[in-house]
Amino acid sequence: AATHLGVELFKAAAKIDLVHIPYKGSGPAAAAVVGGQVAMMFGGPSSAKPHVVAGRLRAIAITGERRNPALPQVPTFVESGLKGVDSGTYWTSLAPAATPKEIIHTLSAAMAKVLRMPDVRQRLVDLAFDPIGSTPEEAAANIRSEIAKWAKVVKAAGIRLD
Repeated sequence: AATHLGVELFKAAAKIDLVHIPYKGSGPAAAAVVGGQVAMMFGGPSSAKPHVVAGRLRAIAITGERRNPALPQVPTFVESGLKGVDSGTYWTSLAPAATPKEIIHTLSAAMAKVLRMPDVRQRLVDLAFDPIGSTPEEAAANIRSEIAKWAKVVKAAGIRLD
């Protein structure tokens, strides 16, 4: 899972060892932290926010490059003094590879327009998403970069599919 990979990235950057305990989702993992069965978890802002707001969990740092607008009081790992822990989650719209570039750019422009709508933007922030938007070329470059980054993390951590 993405959270497991985020922990592996954190372990490497912090030069510490942690035991990975797999859970079937962020809900059970959060319940284990709240209940004192485990010391910490990596969870996405959308699943962690309700627990942070209610005071059941304390958010220590955001793994992305910038603060999440849904939890603006939570610093990034870089702000906290630890570089190399960028494991943000990205949502990218994809189309078949043979789709004409004109159609791709039309779809991208329409999605960017929607993301700029104040009510849509606010709804996404309320759900703990950080609507950024990008060009198709930026999205493709990001995907290539993410594949290379996570391949290194998986190899270094010895993670395998079971």
